[in-house]
Amino acid sequence: KLLFELNKKQFLATKLFLEHSISCSQNLIYLGGDGGTGITRVILAIKFYFWFNNENTNIKIAAYTGTAANLIFGNTIHGTFKFQINHKERNYSNVTFNDIIDWEKVTHMIIDEVSMVSCKMLTDIDRSLRELKRSKQLFGGIHILFSADFFQLPPVASVPLYCNYDLENFNDNNINQAQENLYGRWLWLQINKVIFLDLQMRQKNDIDFANFLRRVKYGDCTKDDIKKIKEKIINKKTKIEYPIPTIVSSNKLKLQIINKTKQKLEIEMNTKIISIQAIDFIRNQNNYEKTNSQIKNLINVLDDNSKTKEPICILASLTDFLTEFNFTDLPNNIFPIFPITKYFKLNLLTKTLNLKRKQFPLIPNFSSTCYRIQGKTMDKICIDLSNTENKNIDCSFLYVSLSRLKSWNDLYVLREFDSEIFNKKPSQDLLKEIDRLKSIEKKTLLELEMKLV
Repeated sequence: KLLFELNKKQFLATKLFLEHSISCSQNLIYLGGDGGTGITRVILAIKFYFWFNNENTNIKIAAYTGTAANLIFGNTIHGTFKFQINHKERNYSNVTFNDIIDWEKVTHMIIDEVSMVSCKMLTDIDRSLRELKRSKQLFGGIHILFSADFFQLPPVASVPLYCNYDLENFNDNNINQAQENLYGRWLWLQINKVIFLDLQMRQKNDIDFANFLRRVKYGDCTKDDIKKIKEKIINKKTKIEYPIPTIVSSNKLKLQIINKTKQKLEIEMNTKIISIQAIDFIRNQNNYEKTNSQIKNLINVLDDNSKTKEPICILASLTDFLTEFNFTDLPNNIFPIFPITKYFKLNLLTKTLNLKRKQFPLIPNFSSTCYRIQGKTMDKICIDLSNTENKNIDCSFLYVSLSRLKSWNDLYVLREFDSEIFNKKPSQDLLKEIDRLKSIEKKTLLELEMKLV
């Protein structure tokens, strides 16, 4: 039985990255493709290869968001390199001797969701890797596989890797920032191998939906597309199998939906939903990264003290798992969640506070933004396409949200929307960058084909 059944381009991408385990020349590879073409599968196949050959210490795997990192059994970029969030100091100055020891055997790295990596962050990654590997080579001389679909979410309030600069617009006030961004862009131009996955796996049973998503990506939706998606707007006659996550474009609307859903559940279940407040302290400690976990059901809450109502733990069940499990004295597939303590910094105008927070690592999942679902395959979603709360809805939000699904039948639309949002085009810089990467792919595939002959 095959552990990883890969299509041709998935196999070529895996081979291209792994064959340089015995090569002296550095490979900087970009693996692209539409959502659902199997980038995650390639990453997991590579991860399995290193595990099977007892070489786990030779590879690091990271993604921009915690959600994507969980999908590929890696860490976030910030956690991997100990980057500070919204911090003005040079990130690469955080490298310690223990970090250098930890990276001593690393020869390969995968960076997923590179579409969300800014030019400034790529600069920090390069400098960090040079420090960690004690090397003057780009990225410390290690082989790197960058993966993402650049039509998905861009960096937040930062310069994307595909941005071309007009040097005449720079002045003395932003020259340092401009240099960081320019160097990051130059680093990205050093990519020397490219493969685009083009065989749709997620929507393979609904070609019409796959073609629709391609038009969404380029802002080329037809009147028939708009008509069909408007037919998905829910009404009193719509039959919905709950629960279905609602995807929105703003955190404000997400919180409104969560609060209203909690109120509705309290009435329907004739019970009070427990709110457990986080316990905060000011304390001198180092930074630690926040972690997330998806939970299907909260089964019960065990109270440590009946007066304070501070629970010992929460019993929960997972949405899915590879094999059944059992904790002593608990039903099958039920496990305890305990409160965790994390330390972080709060930078004020006059001083910096070191804080400690104790809380359960759980958040409501009734609604989320598309940042939480990028990279996932969803059974069904209800999406809010209205731009009333968010005037900046663009094609990346539409494309990321809709491409999580396998078919038209899995889609619900929350309310009426302005059809003009489906006419928004991706930036010209992005389109030019895709053309540039496609030209590199032609050379890459030709070289690979010649080796296979």
